[in-house]
Amino acid sequence: MTDLSDLSAMSSDGQVELELAIEDLQAYRQRLVQDLISMGHKLKLPKAKVDRDLNEHPEIRGLTS
Repeated sequence: MTDLSDLSAMSSDGQVELELAIEDLQAYRQRLVQDLISMGHKLKLPKAKVDRDLNEHPEIRGLTS
């Protein structure tokens, strides 16, 4: 039978892993947005178009920063 203190420790470890994964994904999203803005600048696209495209992108828009 599993000790309740073991379950608590596993749950705590899982929570820490989840929080680290979320932080990593948020950092990745921020790098992706910055890279896309940089590419838009290099391609001399209007900033408004780049911003609109980023805001309309379902995978980027669906995430919170």
